[in-house]
Amino acid sequence: MTAQERKKYEAYIRRYYDIYFRMDALYNLWSSANRIQDTTLFVLNEISAQECCTQRSLASRLGYSKQTISSALRRLEQGGIISRQRDPMDQRNNLVRLTSRGRTYAEGLISRLRDAEVRAFQSWSDQETEQILQAFDQLTGALADSILSDLQPPPKDP
Repeated sequence: MTAQERKKYEAYIRRYYDIYFRMDALYNLWSSANRIQDTTLFVLNEISAQECCTQRSLASRLGYSKQTISSALRRLEQGGIISRQRDPMDQRNNLVRLTSRGRTYAEGLISRLRDAEVRAFQSWSDQETEQILQAFDQLTGALADSILSDLQPPPKDP
């Protein structure tokens, strides 16, 4: 790769970072205005989409550390939003469920967020939306391939 090509890709990456961090900041702002941490909001969103889930499945789906998930669940449990109990089939797992109070809270909170997200998506045509989502999916796949291949240990010297 030439120095000029490298510079071009680095400019793309800076733009990508700018977009990524602006989007993250918007979710953080929305969450703060609704008196919830953004990580806790996304954990709550995942829990509310299911009847029951495990801490492990939440960490895997959201890409958060076990500590981040545990901290979010502790806050939600202290607020009476969720309940946790050991999985009788696998004692290593905690099953997580919304309480009745939690279901009401989650439905109200998440529906307000979803309304804002829907308004944003409505600003595009269906074709534009599909193109953006497809491009985002392709970028995520390319990043996964590249980053995961970089995590492989280097070959040993003979």
